[in-house]
Order: sequence, then C-alpha cells, then structure tokens
Amino acid sequence: MPDPQPITIEEIVKRLDMEKLNGNPTTLLLGSRAGGLFRSAHFYTVFLSFGDPGYANLSPHEKFKECYNLFHKYMRQSSETSIHALLQASVKDLEISKGDVGLVELVQQGYFSEIITTNIDDQLEKAFQQAGLREPFDVKVILPDKDIQATQYTSKYRITKVYGDLLSRRYDIKVRLDFLDGEHRHELETYLRRALAQNILMIGIDPSWDADILSLFPEKAGTIWFINEEDLQDKPLIAHLFAHRTVSYLTGPRGSYENFINILYRYLGPSVIPIHHKTTFEIMALLEQIRDEQQKTREIIDSTVEKFLTEMRHELKRSLQEVYTQQAIQAENGAPNLKERQGPDIPPAG
Repeated sequence: MPDPQPITIEEIVKRLDMEKLNGNPTTLLLGSRAGGLFRSAHFYTVFLSFGDPGYANLSPHEKFKECYNLFHKYMRQSSETSIHALLQASVKDLEISKGDVGLVELVQQGYFSEIITTNIDDQLEKAFQQAGLREPFDVKVILPDKDIQATQYTSKYRITKVYGDLLSRRYDIKVRLDFLDGEHRHELETYLRRALAQNILMIGIDPSWDADILSLFPEKAGTIWFINEEDLQDKPLIAHLFAHRTVSYLTGPRGSYENFINILYRYLGPSVIPIHHKTTFEIMALLEQIRDEQQKTREIIDSTVEKFLTEMRHELKRSLQEVYTQQAIQAENGAPNLKERQGPDIPPAG
C-alpha cells in the first residue's frame, strides 16, 4: 500500500464534491471523540475523581483516555444500574453541538447518507430532529441487536449505532460489543466489514474507546480520510490500518470534530443558511450570553447573601453581648425578685 499522505481540507472538499456529483455520498464514521461523553464535564468530574488530581490539567483527549483506564480499573464491579445512571447524568444536560448542527446540514446537502457511529448518546439524533427530520421517516437509526440487516427502509439517511444505544439500555460500555449475542455480533461484524470497505471519512476515533471497530477494517479496500487532533500512528491498531489501506490524514487543531465540521460547512454548506440553522446558532449565542449573565447574577447574589449573613452574625453577636452585659450588671446590683416585679398578691374574688 502507498504510504499515508497528509491532506488539506480543500482537497477533502473536492473529493466530497466529486463523490456527491457521482451519486455516491461518502460513508462517515464518527468515533467516540465526536460524541457526547467526550464533551461532558460531568463525565470527567466523576471518573477523574478516582485518579490523580493532576489529571484535571490534561488535554481533553488525554482526559478521555484516562477516563477509559479509570473506568476499567474501578468500575468493572459496578452494577449496570449505577453505570447507566452515571452515563445518563453525563449527557442529559448537554446542548446540541455546532458540529452536529453543521453535520446534519451537510447530510441534507447530499454529502453523506450513511453514518456509522461508536457513540451511544442521542446528541446527533437530536440535531436531526431539530432540523425537522423525523425518525424513521427521514432518518433511520439502526441498532445492531435487532435490525442491522434491515435493508428495506424508506428513510433517506441512516445512522448505525454500532455500540448500542443509551436510551434503549441496549449497550455495553465495559466491553463495547459484548451486549450482542453471537448471532447479532456476527451480523454486525459482517455488515461493518462490508461498509468499512468503502471510501470512509473517519472523524474523532479514539484508540482506546473505539478499539473494537478499528479491528474490523478490511485490508486493501477503499480510501480512508483520517481526521483527528492527534496523529495516533504510534497506536498499534491505527498503525495497522495505515499500513494496509490507502490513507490520507489531517491532524492537529483542525482535526477535532467540532473544528473540522464547522470548517467543512463553510466550504460546502448552502450560500444562504437555512432558517433553522441560523436560528440554532442565534439561540446558542443567546444561551451563552444568558449563562454568562446567570453566572454574574449568582456571584452577585452569593456575595450579597454572604455580606448580609456576616452583618447579621456581627449584629447578633453584639446584641448577645449587650444582653450578657446587662445581666451581669443586674446580678451585681441585685435584680428585684419576682413578687416585687409583679406587685402584691390579689385575693381571689368572693
């Protein structure tokens, strides 16, 4: 095979345009670094609490790797219920990312029709719904334990969630494909080997979280466009892939999922941004402004409350001190007895 070659976004744009004009939309593989868990602050907070405090200073992809290691070190004995609750909490408050919004628009423009993802969250599905695309009429979400071989579907777009789905609770986060029985696993692997033999645009692959799917790539097949923040050619599974397929790669800051999709959208997106897309970005900007204002308001409230409580504590302390002082003075001077304060006894009537 030829040696892997660097590629620019401009060259990728030309290739995608050519594939689209030929009526052959490119197959897209989204790795774990393109999903919700990678963006979840809650996920990192929980898992990194098990590790060295220095982990907090790592880069996002280094944190993600450590989360994988810590998960397998500390969580293998955890119950499925507790793991599911943790994962749900990690993604439930995530907003739809700009990358997902841009990707859905590129899908609608005809550049992609088949999306294979290793992510179990529903962030991408939410982006499709936000664009007015309904499941299963416009987009079909394929779960490998029941309908991986379904070929008779009328949906224009297809998302295959190879590691399962969090909402349906059909997944395995510990050993990614172990939620499948023997028959379904064989069907999934057969499907993936066929799909991954095509020309593939691969974004956000993580060598730890996505090891299972990396081992399924057939050799001597279509071209791979490898997009990632890291080079990763020192990782055995990536090195094997690069050695046995024709690979063009783009790495560095432009290789992150969010950056790459947003740049790609600027090249390939419509000249007039659709109203739902424009509104989405306006809403995102407004939400960001609201969050900033909320944070400032919370800080002001916290400061005001703390100041008020401090003043109240000082006032209470001062009042108590005055009471103690008065009691001490009365004790020295001799306080009047109860009868003197109440006056003489009044005999009962009659």
